[in-house]
Amino acid sequence: MSSFLPTTNPKTGKETMAELQIRQRSSSVSAKNISDKNGKSRYARGNNNPYEYSDTDVDDKHGRRTLRFGGLNLNINASSLARVRFGLPVVAVLLLAAFVTGRWFAFRSFAAIQQQQQQQHPLPPESSQFPIAALSSVAPQNRPTDWQKKYEDIVASISDAAYDKQRELADKNKSNNRDSTKTSHEKSNSAAENERDQAKKDFLIAQQDMEKDRQMEELMKNAHKESSDNKPVAQSLPDIVVFESLPASSVWCSGNSLATRVCRFRNICYSEKTDWFIVLNNASIVVGVPSLEEMAKDVRVGVVEISTIEDHPYTAWMFEQVSQFAPEFQNRKVRYHKDPTVLFKRFHANNIMHSLHDDVIPLYHHILEHFGGSMDSFEYMDFDLQNHKIQFVDLYEVTETFRPFQYLTDLHIGLMADLIRDTDVITCFRDATAGVRKLTTWYQYGFNDPQGPILNKFVNGLHVRQVSDFFISRLGLINQDYYGEDNDVMYNAGAGIVQTKLSPVTPGSPLGFGTSETTGIQYIGEDLIIILSRTRNRLILNELLLVDHLERTFKHKVILVRNENQSFEDQIALMRKAKVVIAMHGSILILGMFCRKGTVIIELYPWAVPSDHYTPYKTMAQLNGMNLVYRAWENTHPENSVSHPDWSEDLGGIQHLSQEEQDKILSTPTVPLHLCCVDPYWLFRIYQDTVVDIPEITALILDALKESSQLMAKLGSTNTLEVKSIMPPLITGPMFFCVGDGRPEGSLWIRWMEPWNGAKPDYYIVRTRIDGAPLDLEEPYVVYRAETTELFVNGYESETGVIFSVKSIVGNTETAYGDEAICII
Repeated sequence: MSSFLPTTNPKTGKETMAELQIRQRSSSVSAKNISDKNGKSRYARGNNNPYEYSDTDVDDKHGRRTLRFGGLNLNINASSLARVRFGLPVVAVLLLAAFVTGRWFAFRSFAAIQQQQQQQHPLPPESSQFPIAALSSVAPQNRPTDWQKKYEDIVASISDAAYDKQRELADKNKSNNRDSTKTSHEKSNSAAENERDQAKKDFLIAQQDMEKDRQMEELMKNAHKESSDNKPVAQSLPDIVVFESLPASSVWCSGNSLATRVCRFRNICYSEKTDWFIVLNNASIVVGVPSLEEMAKDVRVGVVEISTIEDHPYTAWMFEQVSQFAPEFQNRKVRYHKDPTVLFKRFHANNIMHSLHDDVIPLYHHILEHFGGSMDSFEYMDFDLQNHKIQFVDLYEVTETFRPFQYLTDLHIGLMADLIRDTDVITCFRDATAGVRKLTTWYQYGFNDPQGPILNKFVNGLHVRQVSDFFISRLGLINQDYYGEDNDVMYNAGAGIVQTKLSPVTPGSPLGFGTSETTGIQYIGEDLIIILSRTRNRLILNELLLVDHLERTFKHKVILVRNENQSFEDQIALMRKAKVVIAMHGSILILGMFCRKGTVIIELYPWAVPSDHYTPYKTMAQLNGMNLVYRAWENTHPENSVSHPDWSEDLGGIQHLSQEEQDKILSTPTVPLHLCCVDPYWLFRIYQDTVVDIPEITALILDALKESSQLMAKLGSTNTLEVKSIMPPLITGPMFFCVGDGRPEGSLWIRWMEPWNGAKPDYYIVRTRIDGAPLDLEEPYVVYRAETTELFVNGYESETGVIFSVKSIVGNTETAYGDEAICII
């Protein structure tokens, strides 16, 4: 009977024991808080018990209190309740009987429905649950049928069902109010019947809700399974705890300059007021940290370059030093990260070229060097994905190129937004590193000199391949290069050579590789021709004609790959199947790092843009160990170019300039050398649309495919297990160094690593020539003998480029000259 007592004392207005009991029961059960389109809070039943108490009892404008007990809703006026308590026991008995009857019917019907549903749709095990917030933070780029889209649709439908039910209950309450003039006896007679009807409706809604919950759990289970197999998994942030005093710090730095320094920290903190800082006491260890006087000698004041971009103010980073006993750091709220953390600053987080070249590839090698580890369930993994996290110290949010970073760790990737969300909270990292080695960066973007390959640096393409192999393994793709006659199939088709041997025919297809839907051409191989297509600017205006011609000529499938259509993972998978990749000059060409050896890269340049001045992808393709075949095509037909002088300034528009400057740009036949990043000559020309010359591109592809066949034949015959004698080693590019410090003016001083991949050389032959000198001279080269792994020569003018290559001699056997490299005097 206590459930039917007045919930407030009519005289005092204070909460009674009945209300206290109801509120305690209500607060002990969780409910899903769903907001409707107007932002008002609505409640839906939880997954486990659709008949839990709700915390929504409110008084309406007539002073009635709505009490919900399971499926039973009672609208009872406070004064009526008082009369029930003190003067109408008969009505109370009838109401209790109605309640008991409705409750019994509700539980009986619900048990039957639940049993039937479990037989048809068994719920997944508890282990399949996955935090919704975590999934949303690591979800791959949306596809038309992916689980996230389905999940959002289901959540929307559940919200609509809850809202409809609330409206239905409100209508019922209004109906009860209109009938309030009826006698208490009539109400009690109809109460049981009304509640039974309402219970039936509740059961139907509960059944729908449970089915939708089951669907969500199934989708989340599948997403979790996919993520746990080979995808990143997000983790939550640590709790906020009050520290009486901040933990003391120590720091160890190696490297003798801003560009080469890497620091390891024991406790480094961030606050919005102080920025980054370390906390010192008498036990702190500080090694290798430059003084303020030493840092002031550099134009860029900082301790480390926290990105891989050299000589740029954006990347210089430093920290403050504070006392552990400073009053402002006593009894502070702290979010304390115990996982080892990489502090890193993204350079251009909206560009896939910068994200991979400047960030992801160097971060991979940094993690491999400083954290390493192994995973029991993934023996092939290069390092433990769960023993480190990444904390970005830039102001970018989650961008279009965020996905690759998530493959480097399974733990939470922090943003600056995480650090500044609570202004009174200090964030500390127990173990952290700052500064990254520039082992793999091969290109500079023109901040101090016109853009081009980094001078006097010889990047090993095998280090780049190591990163691409890591991604390929995580995605479960075939990591295999193909040798043999199949490499000639596309070339032979384009050259009109009769195919003497084809792969076995698969039932259901005339040649086993499908037929073009547009041209009707029967494909004769599984390799693809990929066109990295642009949809907003820098367009190939006759793209579809190019596709048609290439399919007819090479008899292989041509696929258009677009950022809008394919996810990062899909793009990698397609690049692994490509034999030829064609694209306008642009950042997406960095995906060539995922191509197989022997893949042909064709880079297209608009009118008046010289290909020799913009070579990040040519440089990548020619790194030793990449084994890609590169060709550049320049539009030499101005009539096949469409410019956009009326576009915005950042997209090449020139109408903001004076008429004189506009006329000068229009009359300039080629973009002059320039610095980064807003040169109007460059922007105006690079954002042109182009009608490509299809015969010229076809001839370029044929020439490159021929070189690819020769390259793969050479690689396929190089089997170290079949070598019968140890040959002299080949001296390759990544082994070279140009000595700068201590070198006399006007001298060439080069060194190379002593090779390990062959017999020990007796001596070396070094061949040199002046950069820019014509090769048709009678004697373009000067040859030197070197007894050791270095050569020093005087007599050069300053700023002269000297191109050199080295071969090794063992007895009477010598190798060919290896890669050419250049040193600037």
